[in-house]
Amino acid sequence: MEEIVFSRAFVVGILLMACFALAACGSGSDTTGAGSTDATAADTTEAGDSTEATNDGSAEEDTTEAGEDGSSAAPTVTGPSLKKAEYIKKGDEICGKVPQAFQPLFQKVNGELKEEEKQQKKKFSAAEKEEAVKLKAAVPPLGTALEEFGKLGSPAGDEEFAQEVVDALDAAKTGLEEDPSLPFTGKGSPFEEFVKLTKGYGFQSCPRL
Repeated sequence: MEEIVFSRAFVVGILLMACFALAACGSGSDTTGAGSTDATAADTTEAGDSTEATNDGSAEEDTTEAGEDGSSAAPTVTGPSLKKAEYIKKGDEICGKVPQAFQPLFQKVNGELKEEEKQQKKKFSAAEKEEAVKLKAAVPPLGTALEEFGKLGSPAGDEEFAQEVVDALDAAKTGLEEDPSLPFTGKGSPFEEFVKLTKGYGFQSCPRL
């Protein structure tokens, strides 16, 4: 069966079509989801820190590792030492799965937006629709790819490069999460550094992630 490779440019096209296909769509689920997640995280933090932090400094160390702003740090690359060609091949396989995972998530989000349109009877701008799709459909596959790159290993002699790739992908994911209005491609895209690194090293799929 012929493999279909979706690029970020393809994703942009899907987002534009969604804006025309949906007469209106809500972003309420984003707000609700984010709110419930924040509330849960706050409850968990209060419950865990109040008892253990006093007697054991390890809880405080774990929080610091996660980052002073509460965000997770990019994973440290682990795994075997690979030949350059093998590293590129496996890396491209990881990147190839990202847009494939995006497609069903997009369809799910699209359906949710249509349902919210009916329930709320409220129209949202094209920018709001695009941001909702980026957060719910584009970001999750990037997290999976980040974990897989972290465990992939490093090309022999280029261990630092492997970490730079992971850091750049983490920055792209974080960039979309913090500002989903950023473009997928071109100047100002959070993927700029990742594209530059992978393209220069000889990757085929990753520069078109």
